[in-house]
Amino acid sequence: MIELKSTLQADGKNVQARLMLADVFLAAGRGREAETEITHAEQSGATKELVGVRRARAYLMQGQYDRALKELPAQIIGDPQHVADSFEIRGDAQLGLGQTAEAAASYDEALKIRPDALHALYGKARVFARRSDVKNSMEMVDAGLRHSPQDATGLMLKGDLLLASGDGDGAIASYTAAVNAHGDNIPARLALASAQIEAKKFDAAEQNILSVKEVAPTLLSANYLDALLQFSRGKNQEAFASVQKVLSTLPDDPPSLILAGAIQYALGSQLQAELNTRKFLKIYPNNVSAIKLLASILLKSNQPAKAIDVLQPLLSRPDLKDPQVFALAGNAFMNAKRLDKGVEYLSKAAAISPSDSAIQTELGLGRLAIGDVDRAINSFESVVKADSKSSNADSLLVLSYLSKQDYQKAIDTALELVKKNPDNPDLYNLLGGAYLSKKDFGAARVNFDKALGLRPDLASAAMNLARIDLSENKSPAARKRLTDVLEHNPKNAEALLALANLEFAEGHPDAGAHWLDIASSKNPELLGPKLLRIRYFLQRGDAQRAVGLARDTEAANPNNPELLALLAESQAYSGDRNGAVATYGRLAGLEPQSPRVQLEIARLEALDGHTAAASSALAKALVIDPALADAQIALAQLDLQMGKYDDARQIASKLQTAQPRSAAAFVISGDAWIAQKKYDRAIKSFTDAFALEKNGLIGSKLHMALAAAGRKKEADDLMTTWLAQHKEDRVSRLYLAATAQASGDRNRAEQLYQDVLQRNPNDVVALNELALIYLPRKDPRALELAERAYKLQPQNESVVDTLAWVLIENGNPGRGQQLLEKIVTSSHGNAEARYHLAVALARTGNKQRARSELTLALASANKFPETEDAKKLLSEL
Repeated sequence: MIELKSTLQADGKNVQARLMLADVFLAAGRGREAETEITHAEQSGATKELVGVRRARAYLMQGQYDRALKELPAQIIGDPQHVADSFEIRGDAQLGLGQTAEAAASYDEALKIRPDALHALYGKARVFARRSDVKNSMEMVDAGLRHSPQDATGLMLKGDLLLASGDGDGAIASYTAAVNAHGDNIPARLALASAQIEAKKFDAAEQNILSVKEVAPTLLSANYLDALLQFSRGKNQEAFASVQKVLSTLPDDPPSLILAGAIQYALGSQLQAELNTRKFLKIYPNNVSAIKLLASILLKSNQPAKAIDVLQPLLSRPDLKDPQVFALAGNAFMNAKRLDKGVEYLSKAAAISPSDSAIQTELGLGRLAIGDVDRAINSFESVVKADSKSSNADSLLVLSYLSKQDYQKAIDTALELVKKNPDNPDLYNLLGGAYLSKKDFGAARVNFDKALGLRPDLASAAMNLARIDLSENKSPAARKRLTDVLEHNPKNAEALLALANLEFAEGHPDAGAHWLDIASSKNPELLGPKLLRIRYFLQRGDAQRAVGLARDTEAANPNNPELLALLAESQAYSGDRNGAVATYGRLAGLEPQSPRVQLEIARLEALDGHTAAASSALAKALVIDPALADAQIALAQLDLQMGKYDDARQIASKLQTAQPRSAAAFVISGDAWIAQKKYDRAIKSFTDAFALEKNGLIGSKLHMALAAAGRKKEADDLMTTWLAQHKEDRVSRLYLAATAQASGDRNRAEQLYQDVLQRNPNDVVALNELALIYLPRKDPRALELAERAYKLQPQNESVVDTLAWVLIENGNPGRGQQLLEKIVTSSHGNAEARYHLAVALARTGNKQRARSELTLALASANKFPETEDAKKLLSEL
């Protein structure tokens, strides 16, 4: 090569030197460089006969089979050697295009001219291999090698056949012989490196890849193999850098796409992994390995429904025998909360591969999830018998006995584990847990102490001891144990969360929130502390901070169902019902088989008066689970809302038959009767409901029916007794407060709302209603309470209207108007808000628009308390 390049530097138009250099490149397997030299030779006057075969061979090396065929005519005449070469190349191109019959015919034509032609012999061998006829294929290769034992093509082909038949060592030996005979043959070195990677001989593979890269540093196949090598070694970042070199030049190269998908999956870049794997599947839609990888990616990114969709074509095949596919499907259905289906597929996987401990363990966990404890125990026992070192299955076996409340069996199993592994702190912790379940606190303490003696930072053992301390009212000792764990590891999330729970349990919510903040800041990758913090804000009534934290957390966890459910709940609590419906819609996409998500959508749509949308969501819920009582109850409530009382009672009747001990059916009937002013029948229905289920809501409904029937003393006695016995009942207090407010007894209403706030200072309903009670008295607390309610739920139209009205009445109509403008355009017939806006407009001098808003308010079908005031203002304007 050096000699030829020197010659061409002196004489660039030397055709013979160009063609010889092209032949050198072809011998080294470097098709692109060979093509360049052939083009230069042709430009310098080389004939078609001289360049045709060579160019076709260069195209072959680059995988451009169509171009290779076009370079050579189907009918070849001329010099016999030239004709034989041409037929060999045509055979190679046809084989590359999958045209095995045509390829065999071309090789036969070459062999007629040159019976001992190695290339044609090896071509026929490849045809046999394509037909899975390994015996005939190997015979032809061996025949060629007997004629030319050092032929690189034959040695490589033999290596390929040996590798395909599972003889990795034989393949490596054959590839090594090819490299020893032709050290500069790049395909031989790369084939050897590939076989060495598969055999986990990584250092040897690396040396061969480096040898190729020294000669051809940009060769894509070398970079691909380097990526495969690094990935096999677990060096994912280095592997990704190498595969990117290939994809930057060939962005749709299938092997590189699927390898990049696997690397990104391992790196945790699930979105990019999914994109690359889907690109590969567009080219090869039925590739089982790629389908399994995509399903794994979707499961890891919390998209079980999509994983099920991806696996469905494979699952529908009656001949499917792949345990991994069934195991993936089982996990997907388990994650989608379709537990029975999950166990069904895990059982299929375990039946095909009974010795696979991972699948058997997954099956055991699935059986535990559906409450089939005995069969879960069978699964774990089969793993323990097959794999005596499987401490995970051993531990799960103990936990299974505990869930069955067979404490002695759990203790005996844990004792056996400790005997086999006396230096394992986790096993002492497990044994302590078994004793703790049996309430043998002394033995439990001994084993937890042993666990901590072996590993002082074992948070679970410390927490178990703390649990015993708490049961003995020794909270300082419990707190000390947990803070000791943090001295060993300040980031220990288990200990931090345990401290948070301890503070919450002792009634110190701020201290609990403080520990949650520390857990989250020290472990930013963990979702658990953030979810607990969101729940804390919701419990405190601070919906806005709950929404904010949920939004921030969502960026890194866009497909986590638990987080999306919390975000939707927070949005709904803050008054942003449209946002909550949209978030629940996303959650429905992730969990299409969850009727509960559709129930939440229906509830929110109904609150906004979107009866058609609510009915549609309830219909979806009942398609998923036709017997779901909550959906039937919600449908009945929707019928009540639309005045379809007979339809609601019909649903109630079906519910009574299906669930005779449920109060819900009687409540529906009572609501229907009271709406029709048939109070005696309502009283009977609510009394029956209250006898089955005593709670504040049913008690309030019974009070309403009794009062409406003129039995006020009986009604008041009922609620007085109830509240004396249930001091924490918020629902009943709010109901009684609203009743007192409506009847004009504002002092009684004020006292009841104050009682609610004393228990929860952030109760938005109580804050809002108290502000309205204080407003006519010119009490400055009206503005303070209205501002607090607005801060908690700035999207709640009722809260916004109250604050705006308080502002207007307190001499700030400008800000009041700004607040009302936001809700009047989006509200559903909120006539009262329009009246308040008209007052603000009138006080700021915009009388023309004030008249317009008053006219719209008075024309509305929704009446409001200040109707007469509105009429008076309109006449004045």
